[in-house]
Amino acid sequence: MKRIMLFVCILLSRLVIAQAPELIVPAGHGDQVYLTKFSADGKFLFSVGTGAKGVKIWDTKNGRLLKNLPVKDFPTSMQITTDDRQLIVTTKSGIYFYAFPSFKLLNTIQHGATDAVLGGNNLYILYKENTNGFNTASIDVSNYREKALFADANASADVISLSPQGDKLFVASGFYIRVINIGNGSLINSFSPETGKIFLGFTPTGSLIGFTDKGKNKSVPGTSDAASLSPVRSFDFKIPTSYHFNSLKNQIAFGENDLVCLSDDGAISIANYLTGKKIREIKTPDEDIICMAASGNMLVAGDKFKGTLKQYNLNTGKLVRIYGEDAIAPVVWEAATNNTTGIILDGVFDSPCGYFSSQENGKVTAAAFQKESNELMSIVGISADASLTATYNQKEVQLYKAPVFDQPYLSFSVPDKQVGALGISPDKKKLVVAYKNYIDVYDMATGSLLNEIPNDVMMFGKEKIKKDEYLNDDKSVCSFSADGNFVAVKVERPVVFDLAKNKSLADLYQAYNVEAIKLTADGQKLYYVQGEKYGVAKWFEYDVAHPQPPVGTSLNLSLTEERISDFDVQKTNVSISPDLNLIAYVRNEEIWVYNRKEFVNTAFLKGHQSYVRQVRWLANGILVSSGNDNTMRFWDAKKGVELAKLVMFTNGSWVIVTPNGQFDASEDAMKKLYYVQGIETIPLDNLYEKFFTPNLLARIMQNDALPAPDVDVNKLAAPPKVKMSFDAARNLVVGDDIAKIDWTNENISIKVTAECNEDAIDEIRLYLNGKLIDGTNRNLVVADDNQKSLTKTFTIKLAPGINNFKAIALNTQRTESQPDETDVNFIPAKNIPAPTIDDVTLHLVVIGIDNYKNPKYNLNYAKADASSFKDEMQQNNNGIFSKTKLYFITDENALKDKIESTFQTVIKEAKPKDLFIFYYAGHGVMSNTKNNKEFFIVPYDVTQLYGAEDALEQKGISATELQDYSKKIPAQKQLFILDACQSAGMIDAIAMRGAAEEKAIAQLARSTGSHWLTASGSEQFAAEFSQLGHGVFTYALLQGLKGGAANGDKQITVNELKAYLEIQVPELSQKYKGSPQYPASYGYGNDFPIEVIK
Repeated sequence: MKRIMLFVCILLSRLVIAQAPELIVPAGHGDQVYLTKFSADGKFLFSVGTGAKGVKIWDTKNGRLLKNLPVKDFPTSMQITTDDRQLIVTTKSGIYFYAFPSFKLLNTIQHGATDAVLGGNNLYILYKENTNGFNTASIDVSNYREKALFADANASADVISLSPQGDKLFVASGFYIRVINIGNGSLINSFSPETGKIFLGFTPTGSLIGFTDKGKNKSVPGTSDAASLSPVRSFDFKIPTSYHFNSLKNQIAFGENDLVCLSDDGAISIANYLTGKKIREIKTPDEDIICMAASGNMLVAGDKFKGTLKQYNLNTGKLVRIYGEDAIAPVVWEAATNNTTGIILDGVFDSPCGYFSSQENGKVTAAAFQKESNELMSIVGISADASLTATYNQKEVQLYKAPVFDQPYLSFSVPDKQVGALGISPDKKKLVVAYKNYIDVYDMATGSLLNEIPNDVMMFGKEKIKKDEYLNDDKSVCSFSADGNFVAVKVERPVVFDLAKNKSLADLYQAYNVEAIKLTADGQKLYYVQGEKYGVAKWFEYDVAHPQPPVGTSLNLSLTEERISDFDVQKTNVSISPDLNLIAYVRNEEIWVYNRKEFVNTAFLKGHQSYVRQVRWLANGILVSSGNDNTMRFWDAKKGVELAKLVMFTNGSWVIVTPNGQFDASEDAMKKLYYVQGIETIPLDNLYEKFFTPNLLARIMQNDALPAPDVDVNKLAAPPKVKMSFDAARNLVVGDDIAKIDWTNENISIKVTAECNEDAIDEIRLYLNGKLIDGTNRNLVVADDNQKSLTKTFTIKLAPGINNFKAIALNTQRTESQPDETDVNFIPAKNIPAPTIDDVTLHLVVIGIDNYKNPKYNLNYAKADASSFKDEMQQNNNGIFSKTKLYFITDENALKDKIESTFQTVIKEAKPKDLFIFYYAGHGVMSNTKNNKEFFIVPYDVTQLYGAEDALEQKGISATELQDYSKKIPAQKQLFILDACQSAGMIDAIAMRGAAEEKAIAQLARSTGSHWLTASGSEQFAAEFSQLGHGVFTYALLQGLKGGAANGDKQITVNELKAYLEIQVPELSQKYKGSPQYPASYGYGNDFPIEVIK
């Protein structure tokens, strides 16, 4: 038997490893959490919320979400077998048995259960066969055989509980209690509790836990004898009164000797259930706890409104962690009609805002709207070009200039009525505020009311409706004609207004449950889709100029009976494409796309893991959807495929990922999303080298052909594991993230061991204070192609104080390991003075090439840019370094040998406390050989940028060489600045290679732990910037160094300079060129100052 179990364990582990990785968005529930459960060993947490039919599975060690497990109905209970091999989910319509941790569905029982409890190898269920009464049964979880137990056709039941001895079942409602013999299914006892008393089930000692109503919405918990219901003891605190059995059952939890439940003041009370005495309480400010679970010393509590899960230590009451990242839930949002930009509002009270655009290199930002109250912001309008946004928050309208949302440029009050929709006219001069039976038109510049246009048109014998009647529909939209003279407003029903003549033209009062409207460019025809029950929808075409009762054409939905029964008309949303040819129709988690000409389904889009909230078409024909799963998804509706998913977080970070694993993200967000294989996680940033794709959103929305990664994300090998060890390590303190050690010798020997069982070790890297260090004549790159284990030893000279070491390993797919990190505190035997500016040297290498050997590559301002940068750095160096070692190379002197010898000099002379800055102005190019696509800076004697790859590799300086120089230069603070442009006349090549070039720079910065500031890979700006005397990038750089980038402290750091360039370069290039140029900046080492303003 032992051999069989060992074989099963090995087989199960291999099945888990063999699973294709699944991308996880680790958002919390975002809505009411009503069920929580720990695994038997406490390593995993299972939770259920009202916003999705499914279960979230969390790792309690690190708080990571491992799985969103979809279920066909809302769970009523979750059970985990004592060996943690099966997860059992009961719903009212079925019972589902899953293998854990592979989540393979093992079996389904078609009838549901209102409650269940697990005892040994048997699942005991409570269910209804008919309208009245209840049934109980046991299910053997090893073979799924069901055995009927006790049934009562006359009594109701809500909860089921198992005695500690496993021989009795307790079944109860507010009126009945039944105690059942498990062995033969017979009735042992039947009780009718006293008025005001309810019982929930057995305690761990075999008594019954119940609550007695004491009036004033307060109840006292207590225990009673299971055989007689006579009281045993009361607890010395009160809880809010509730007669909802399932809610109450989920609001209590048992520890080893503790009863945990909510007290009447909203705190979590912990009492000894043997004595009834309160031990402690946990304050939960601003929380409304609705469910709890306990395991050992862990307690988890779910919030009713915010959907958060918080874990506390039962012994101390301290908060341990919050499960789930704070992702923006795109509840309310709108897309620009003439642009590929969207504004997203969160539907919660702090109302963060998200903004995505393809106009600014795929810029994605998140910010918070300025609000004077906590009222929900439920309405948003966006101008056709996405430059202006209007919002309404129950009191006033606020106008913003995108993408800055921290402060409105104009606010004004509107009548105290329910606003149904906001619309900005195409010329951005008028704002339409729509109510149920009239619209107000405001001046966008001043906020003054221009006109009030009532809906007083009489059509088809309709009765006039009172002007102040309130809305009962939240699907309100506006649609303008191209000239802005006509607007169609759908506030419960479609109405067309003539803004030029200040009158209403059409009121389609008979149209109900209208989901989408679209006014033609000339304003003469109105198209709309009307949703009906059971998945029926109709398309209407209405002639505004020649009004006749519209006749609808039914969409061919082709729903099966199962789909019809599962269809929720309240979850629908419809959008009509800009060309009026396609209709996107939402059904719960699915989107169906219809061709208007034939009214047949042309695409079926499924990807959201919860309800789809809204769909909108972008101007380029891409469909965007938002869901309860905290994602925005971009679709090619014609091909029926998902292009990417976008996740934004309330702190401003964001991630966009394609189905094949390519991603772009803000730096901190790369660590928030991850792939899961079984229960092992692979963070996105561990896949940086192969899958990071700069400007990904812009390229998707501009329909760029994205080259596929050369690694299949569905066939990822497990990442390597890496560990550092230190000779004679004493006083090692291991924390949750970073180990700490005290050291008294100036030198330290570090052994780095990497293992990779599924693949092979390809490289080992060691970083000191974020900067890649050289291996002291030890090769960091592995020579053996199939080496599954490798150890490298490094000898490092320490600086006094904290020396942070981080080791990572890469496998042959270039997937990184999780880092192993240790802080070494060097405490010298004798006092070593801290470095002063007298000891710090700036090593400044500056290269500028105007005149190339091949004159067709000559530039105008590269040498002037380099010279001015050199002068600026030499003039303002007081307070940071004492001296500067300058290496200034221009034109015909800028040969590979000269540049390499300069790097070698710096390598010999630089010290760890020094600063190294490399500035290059000239050509940069991406080689395009099949096996070697690499970025090069181009010295003077390279005579052909494209098509002569061998000469480029011989005479150019590659990214690999720059990486090698960086790691060999001892200076801990390093900054590389590249104002590298492409050759005029090579625009087609530039378009294809620009993104690859930026990725190469990003990889350089990340791998070396250095900072890189680069101009965009676009054609040179010569005559356009003659009045500046510089290229736009270096001009902005110089202005920043002269003080523009300082934030009031007279110090200019690398990150401050980076932020300044990101604002100034696009503005300057827009002004002088007519189109924005965007710099690309990447930094992975520590921030540091480079100038002090005098």
